[in-house]
Amino acid sequence: MKNPHSYFMIFFVALILVISGCGEDGNPVAGDNNGEHTRAYGLKISSSGVTVVNYFKDQPVQGGLNATVGDTTAHFEIEFFDQDSSMFVPNPGTQELRWTIENEANVSVWQHPGEEGGFEFHLIGLQAGLTTIEFQVYHETHPDFVSKEIPVTVQ
Repeated sequence: MKNPHSYFMIFFVALILVISGCGEDGNPVAGDNNGEHTRAYGLKISSSGVTVVNYFKDQPVQGGLNATVGDTTAHFEIEFFDQDSSMFVPNPGTQELRWTIENEANVSVWQHPGEEGGFEFHLIGLQAGLTTIEFQVYHETHPDFVSKEIPVTVQ
C-alpha cells in the first residue's frame, strides 16, 4: 500500500498549480506580450490605415466606430499599446478577440470565416442609434485585457 502522505502531496501540488493558473493577480491585464498572456495599456483601431479609435492608459477614448443600417463596414484592425506605448498584436494562436456590445439591437460584429477570434473585424449596422462596444483579449477561459467602452454610432 502506498503512503497516504504521497497522495496528499500530489493533491497539494495539483491544487497549487490550479490556483496559480495563469498567474493573474486580479488585474484583467496580466502577463507578457511574447508569451501566452497579453499586457496591454490601451488600443488603436484603424481602417484603411486611418486611426478611428485610440486611447492609452488613463486617457479618454478618442474617436469611435460608425456603421450604417443594412451595411457591413470596411475592415477594422485592432492593435494594442504596451507600457512604452509601442504597438503589438496578440498571438492569435493563444489569444482571441472577443467583444461585448451594450445594445446588440444596434450593431453586430462580423469576422471572415476561418478568421474568427482574430484581431480584425467588420461591423454590421442593424438599427440606428448609439451604443458602446468593449473588446477583450481572451486567453483560454479569461480575459487578459478588457478595453474601455468605445462609442458606436449606427445611422
